[in-house]
Amino acid sequence: DGAGGYGPSRLFVDDRATSNTYVGSSLRVSFGTRDAGTNTGVNEYWLRPVAITESSRLPENGQLEVGRFLFEFTKVMSEITLDFFDVEDIGTGVLLINNSPVGSSMLSAGKNNGIQTLTFYNVKSFEVQLGNAYSSKFPKYGDGVNLGIKGTPKAVPEAGTTLGLGALAVAGMFGLRQRKKSVLAG
Repeated sequence: DGAGGYGPSRLFVDDRATSNTYVGSSLRVSFGTRDAGTNTGVNEYWLRPVAITESSRLPENGQLEVGRFLFEFTKVMSEITLDFFDVEDIGTGVLLINNSPVGSSMLSAGKNNGIQTLTFYNVKSFEVQLGNAYSSKFPKYGDGVNLGIKGTPKAVPEAGTTLGLGALAVAGMFGLRQRKKSVLAG
């Protein structure tokens, strides 16, 4: 509904070792090799949200990593691990697993560039809130957060097969839908 003047965020796969520019119909997002606040390791792939206002503007020049996303998988994942990079304020965590609310899956504020991890079992879908645009800790900027995903599909020929982030990100992107509310007030 555009809470706080924000529209639906976008989600990209990003490797900080490269500079990239995405040009859409009314949007141009550029990723440099350095970000104002959230800098993952070089040659690491992370899902990176980009907050967008209702008027299609990019807060913090496209460097506000905030958004709410729904991931749906074609097969049930027997185990899924979510790594949250750079959670420094409240408001980040998993909201729903298999369309059901999840208790105590919101992350606490952590240290700069830290990684916090949540693991879930028998997952067909999950909804996640990344970052906090209304951060009280950062009055000029919001708290940006990147996401890493590792999972094990159920009923695979070889037990314990783990999909790397790249393969899972591609699979997840096909089943990715954005919620109308892209930012939650923490």
